Amino acid sequence: MPKRTRPDDASSRASSADADPVSDASTAEPDDDQLEAPPVSIQPPPPPPAATVPADTPAAGIKAIRFVRTAFASLVPSRSSAHQAFKEGRVSLNGAAGAVAETHMLRAGDVVQLRRSAADLARATNEIKGLLVGFEDGHVAVVWKPAGVPVSGAEERTLELALPFGLAVPAATSAATSGDADALAAPVCIGHMSRSLAGWVVVAKTASARRALVAGDPAVDGLRASRDVVQDVLGGHPPASAGATQAIRRIHVVVCHGNAATIGAAIVDEPEPLRDGDSFEITTPVRGVPATTRVTVRAVTRTRNAPSGFLSTLEVESVAGFLRNQERIHLAGAGLPVIGIGSHAVEHRTARGKGLFQAVCRLHLVHPATGAEVVVDHPEPTKFKSLRDRDEAFWLRHAEELRAAAGDNGANGVAVTSDAAAAYIVGRRQFFGLEFIVTPNVLVPRAATETLVRAGLDWIAREGLEDGPRVLDLGTGSGCILVSLLHACPRAMGIGLDVSDEALIVARANAETHGVEGRAAWILGSFAKLADSLSARETAGLVPFHRPPLWHADVLDLIVANPPYMSPAKMRAFEQHSVTEPEIALVAGETGFECYEAIRDGLYGLVDRGDALDRPLCKVEVGRTRLVVEIGHAMASRVTRIFERAGRPSRAAGGGDDDSGGVGWAAGGGDDRTSSAGRAVWRGQWRREELLLDSRGLERALVFVSVGETA
Repeated sequence: MPKRTRPDDASSRASSADADPVSDASTAEPDDDQLEAPPVSIQPPPPPPAATVPADTPAAGIKAIRFVRTAFASLVPSRSSAHQAFKEGRVSLNGAAGAVAETHMLRAGDVVQLRRSAADLARATNEIKGLLVGFEDGHVAVVWKPAGVPVSGAEERTLELALPFGLAVPAATSAATSGDADALAAPVCIGHMSRSLAGWVVVAKTASARRALVAGDPAVDGLRASRDVVQDVLGGHPPASAGATQAIRRIHVVVCHGNAATIGAAIVDEPEPLRDGDSFEITTPVRGVPATTRVTVRAVTRTRNAPSGFLSTLEVESVAGFLRNQERIHLAGAGLPVIGIGSHAVEHRTARGKGLFQAVCRLHLVHPATGAEVVVDHPEPTKFKSLRDRDEAFWLRHAEELRAAAGDNGANGVAVTSDAAAAYIVGRRQFFGLEFIVTPNVLVPRAATETLVRAGLDWIAREGLEDGPRVLDLGTGSGCILVSLLHACPRAMGIGLDVSDEALIVARANAETHGVEGRAAWILGSFAKLADSLSARETAGLVPFHRPPLWHADVLDLIVANPPYMSPAKMRAFEQHSVTEPEIALVAGETGFECYEAIRDGLYGLVDRGDALDRPLCKVEVGRTRLVVEIGHAMASRVTRIFERAGRPSRAAGGGDDDSGGVGWAAGGGDDRTSSAGRAVWRGQWRREELLLDSRGLERALVFVSVGETA
């Protein structure tokens, strides 16, 4: 039987932190010598799990053994265990006491129950060691659910299965000895908690307590709203109503990616980052249902392994909506995804396989019988602090190495080396008058790249498009180009695309910092598969913090790109100057021109294909759309040939040359003029308009205009 322990004071934090029920996905439990044995009492087992034969079952029926193996797979994982269940008479039908034969043909609507064997009960309860009880009396209990353990269900190992053996005043014993008709046959957990989550769970031991708790638990009503069906958990009782007292409050502690101090400040429109203890609210609807989540900052620490360069430890509480996974959905939408595996969570490089970094560590309960407030606290799981301490120590050690590199002015030392190292140390870099977050997952913004921003703004002003230009940033990285453009044009909208999900989270953080997050979308994708990444079919199912605005069939005014353009040979020559920056942002391929060819091929996919789901989210318009690409030294001539010779894929055998990457392309000899025979349509062609120099007089960017042919 499981052993149990309880905090010394249910209204204060637990005094001992030596137990870590959520140290990993399989949970690490307190040692046996830390727990006290409960009073010995004989308990009847919980009600056996039941399953109903579905309505679409063939008229001839289905054999009982086949249905049992399917419906109770976790309890009878093999054919031999199913045979044993029938042999021992543990399978019953429609509540009848008699056993069912294996070959009995079940009909639609039949209810089958499978009693657990004594071995099943012993194994299940012994696996859930150290049942931690925070509060308990004859009406209710508050117990800790370890991560990886379901609350209930037809499984070998559930919290409800262990409750009769771990509670000091079990309901069934009270009913048997006192004749109290109000006592439940077995304790019942109130509300929903996912298997991956750890934390306090409220348990009803009497029917009246259950009714009061269900009626006063907004999470039950939120669960119903999120699924749009009445849940079995209601047990026939009405859900919480607008006028009901909130009987249960659950406060989660989470560790997530991102800097909650800066993101929270942007949400509440504060000029300075929030401090530890400050709060903000996220009010975005969830699945169309109004919802509000309150977030309190506990700590923000540095890391090299999180996409944003920061880890945030937060207290999170649903205050309206109370929908399934609402806390994680809201945090992910704000750019603060919880660390872990599961919906709306993002894994962390140094915490793979460690489960979800979320736990219900504090619970407020209005007692259903006395009306007194019960507050039960638990320390944050030790794995939370271990992750923060380990990553911050690694970041500090790496910062020392960067400082040493920044101070190394050897024979080949150049300014960019120390600048990049310093940017990674402080986590910031100035670009176009704005300060941008930088992490080792993105390239450090260069002053020379500001040439692309100036060119874009000059063209927008020249064409009079200040009232709402549409911008596409290819290879957005930190988002410095797109965010700078949107910041300078208050009515502009933009999409940033990158092959790195970690870079996109940094870009979103920068958009939040500079107040343009509502006009920017961030999409994961590659240059060559640009049309697929921007199709209506692909973008419709993206998670909230990557979902773009509804731009279907909107024309692109400006496309900017700062692609990788180094070859491996050039990279080796400059290796000591770029060792701290991501290679994927620097090296294009063997020649250094591969990314330009991929961009050319990808942009051809933005040809308007009508109203199908595969149509691109945005399109190129002849004579209107401009393309501005950054180039390296002595690259202008070849990059010009790559884009000016673009067009429809040629069907001629042997088409293509070195500049086209082996793909046959028809020369784009059209222009942007229309004729009486029809309108000019874009077929992937570009014409060079301008070569731009940077502040040092070096060739830095090329500007192309889309040209077409008469339809």
